[in-house]
Formats: sequence, structure tokens, C-alpha cells
Amino acid sequence: MVEESEDLAVKLRDHTKSNIPEVSHGMTVLVAKDKKKLFFESHGKIDELHFTYTNDTVYDLASLTKPLATSTLAFKLIDSGKLSMEDTPSSLGLFSGMDNLGKLSVKALLSHTSGLTPSLPLYRRGKTREAYLAGINDAAASASPYTEENYSDLNYILMGYIIEEITGKTLDKAWESMVARQLGLKHIGFLPKVAREKIAPTESDRSRGQVWGEVHDENSFYSGGVAGHAGLFSDASDIFSFASKYIQGKIISRSSFLKATRPANEYIGGSFGYGWMINTPRPTRQSPAFDYARFIGDIAPFGAFGHTGFTGTSIMIDPVSSVLVIILSNRVYPSRENVKILRFRRTFHNLVFSSLLT
Repeated sequence: MVEESEDLAVKLRDHTKSNIPEVSHGMTVLVAKDKKKLFFESHGKIDELHFTYTNDTVYDLASLTKPLATSTLAFKLIDSGKLSMEDTPSSLGLFSGMDNLGKLSVKALLSHTSGLTPSLPLYRRGKTREAYLAGINDAAASASPYTEENYSDLNYILMGYIIEEITGKTLDKAWESMVARQLGLKHIGFLPKVAREKIAPTESDRSRGQVWGEVHDENSFYSGGVAGHAGLFSDASDIFSFASKYIQGKIISRSSFLKATRPANEYIGGSFGYGWMINTPRPTRQSPAFDYARFIGDIAPFGAFGHTGFTGTSIMIDPVSSVLVIILSNRVYPSRENVKILRFRRTFHNLVFSSLLT
């Protein structure tokens, strides 16, 4: 077994290093099975910023915020009887005057079946909560829930606001008190407090300059860095700790875990659960977001789930074999134009499963 682990480590190390700096200037990769870390290494550096990647590097997780924070908090509220999948802002008595939001259920938001447009620069309307809500309300006017699966940041921005209303706390405070503190996690959270030199820099932006130590996503940044779709930062170790407890049913109930990580949208040719992308067979008719789960690779078992982040991050878990893969990069440095991470994720996961499921 030790020899097999060493062979795997050599394969993964060679594959990672051979893809730097084309995929990203550097990255941190963690592979585990049965709660045991088999490979945990960081490679690369950015000479012009005197930055070196280490296993303690903190990354902007981007859309990993959706399943790790927002979906988790929603299910904790469901477990405690404070929220239902069929709830809408109207049934909860929230956001007075935003009538179009009344047709958007928690179920539709979490599963990306609300019908909201995939992307919208809400910050251009105004950099306040009210302006963001008004923008989502306008977008909801033409939404037809449950007709197709279409991945949208707006779903989770609104879900974050719903969580804040129910808990009476901002999303970062709700995350800290309901999850991070209870699990003893110190490096996963919003608005990172560690020194900037320990955080992987992201994009060199025309208006913001070098984005480093603050969230890359514009909608999150202009709303204060705390949002339901993006804003979470972490190192690999805290993600591993979270994921290990998550799959054991120690963060949300076992029933909620199964609900979140099983396909919810097969009836319209989708591949999402309630927060996660699920590896499912390709249907005859598929929704626009079906291929989001292809990052899991070509030979991963059906039922494996995970999520990606725009900045170059991802997490993938096969609950049957207990294989877990965390890939953290800042592929958007210095520019978001580099999309080679898309192929790297697939080939890396292929290498993992070809080696571990024999």
C-alpha cells in the first residue's frame, strides 16, 4: 500500500509540475481516500511578485462559495426547521415590493432551475443590497422556473440574502458562527484576515489594479466582499477538514447530505443537485448547464460530485470510494483569458481514478 501511494504521488507530482506555468503559475493539490491524505503538495511561484505557493497558501475560492457556504447554511436552516425548499421570499415575508421574487423558491435557487439569467453585473446598477435585489427582481420578471437548468450567480446571491434575513446575521457572520467556529476552521471564511503575502493573487484589473487579498468577483467585491455566490477564501487543509466532516453527515444531517449531493434536475436534462455538480449519464435532452459537471473527468463513477470556481479552484468527491480531490490555483493571474485549467481538471481526475479505483 505504501508503495502504491508513492507511485501515485510520483504520477500526480509529475502531472502537476508539467502543467505549470501553462495552466497557472502555481497550485496546491490535495488527494485523499478514506480520510487519509495520499498527496498534498504545492508547486510554482510568481517571480515578479516574489510569491511562492505553499500548502498554507490561501486562495479565493470563487464559486466554491456556493456549495461550501451557501448551500450548507441553507441545509442547516432546513435541518433546524427554519427553512423549507418550497419557501419563497413572498411566503417568508421578505423583500417587500419585490413581487417578481415571489415565484423563486429555495428549491429553484439551490438547484439552478429558477430561470434567472446566468450573469448580470448588478454592481453597475448600484453597490447596495437594495440595488442588487432590484436587479434580481427585474431579471425574475421573465424567469420561468423549472423549465431548464441554467447556472446563475443570481440564484446564490438571492439565497445568501434569504439566509441573512432568517439568521439575522450577515452571511460571513452566519458562516463563522454556524459552521467555521463549530468545526474549528481558522482559514476558511470571507474577508480574509491573514497577511496578503499568504494569499494567492488573482487578476491584474484595469480599474482595481492588482487584485490581491480581496475577492476577485465584481458582484461580490462591490457588495463588500460577502455574497452567496463568491467571497469565500481558504487553504486546502480547511477545505479537506470541512469535506471530511461533510460527507460523514457531521455538518448537515445525513438526509440533507443525500438531498444536496444527488441529481435534482434529471427531469429537464440537468446534472446539478442542491449546490453541487453531479456526475450523471448524458441524457437525450440536456439543459444548458449539464456539461458543468464534466470537470469531474471521463472515468469517475456516476454519483461523484463537486464544484468549480472561476479563479481556478475545484473540489471533487466520490462518496462511494471516499476519494476526494482539491485543486486550488489562481489561473486568473494575471488575466482571466487563460482557460487551460478546464482540461487540467479532467486529466488530473482521470489520473486519480485510474490509479485508485483498481
